[in-house]
Amino acid sequence: MRHLALALTYCLMEKYFTLEETNRALSLISPIVNDILTKMKEAERLHGFVKTEKFNKAIDEGILLSTLGNVEKLLNEIEYHMKEITSIGVFLKDLNLGVVDFPCIHQERLVYLCWKFGEPHVSSWHETEDGFAQRKAVDASFYALQAH
Repeated sequence: MRHLALALTYCLMEKYFTLEETNRALSLISPIVNDILTKMKEAERLHGFVKTEKFNKAIDEGILLSTLGNVEKLLNEIEYHMKEITSIGVFLKDLNLGVVDFPCIHQERLVYLCWKFGEPHVSSWHETEDGFAQRKAVDASFYALQAH
């Protein structure tokens, strides 16, 4: 049964990364994740402003509506960047930390090579059912993987 599930997963995934490929891909992925994190913080800031000021009679309603329009624009841009990330074949798992998972076949099973925005390279991995908190250090066995 495990082999059937793995075979189905192979069919559903479009791309698997080696450790070398993940580190090369960071030059493309890191700026996109940076844009997402920056826009997410700004959208949260603006949304907080609207929540705080919505009952303030002294503030012009047009300012609030304009601010909400800016939040919507930022969220649309974030959605576009998320599609960019997905089209590369990786998964952005945390919009606040910038955690990205790269599908990888390691020892005949699917695992995720894991990177967090700001890290200089990919040096961690985890099982598919685990997350960022369960990351393990990449060992020598990952360096021997061939491209798929």
